[in-house]
Amino acid sequence: MSHNNTASVSQSHAKVPSRQRFLWGMGGFTDHMIIYGTVSLISVIYVNGLHYSAVMVSMAVAVALPRLIDAVSDPIIG
Repeated sequence: MSHNNTASVSQSHAKVPSRQRFLWGMGGFTDHMIIYGTVSLISVIYVNGLHYSAVMVSMAVAVALPRLIDAVSDPIIG
């Protein structure tokens, strides 16, 4: 049975051209660069400019902020 699974996986890769897979991946890369680039800039401003604790800023950015966004966006999206 594993032989059939291996064959179907290689066939699915053969159906999608490499260029299309690469360009699709670049879209995800762009999304992540926008999100993490903004978070990095926000952290620097809070820590260096406003003199907040780096530990508290990192916890807020890594833990609280995504959960707050999810609490608002999840009910809207469904």
